[in-house]
Amino acid sequence: MNKQTLLAILSLIVGIPTAAIGLANGSWLWAIVGLVLVWTFIYQVFRWIAKAGKPDVQIKPAANAAWSMKDQPTPGAPAPTAAPAAAPPPSESGSAWAMKDKPPGGDAR
Repeated sequence: MNKQTLLAILSLIVGIPTAAIGLANGSWLWAIVGLVLVWTFIYQVFRWIAKAGKPDVQIKPAANAAWSMKDQPTPGAPAPTAAPAAAPPPSESGSAWAMKDKPPGGDAR
């Protein structure tokens, strides 16, 4: 066992009876000391859990990251085709060719 494990076990073994005796007898100093030792045990347990969740081996980044290939087509997929140009919106007085001779402000009737 390492030092941290021994510290956690010792703080639990000493902390619970110290807190219980302090709380039962009304001695706030012993109660606080015992509760601090119990909280130390809880802190060590959470540190152990956090350390157990981390991977032991570093994860290597991909050689061809996805964001560098976003403009490339998927291998084996057909090449994308250009979309047809959108038709101009219809105007009230006819085609767009009829509108080219009118002033930009519109009709002044």
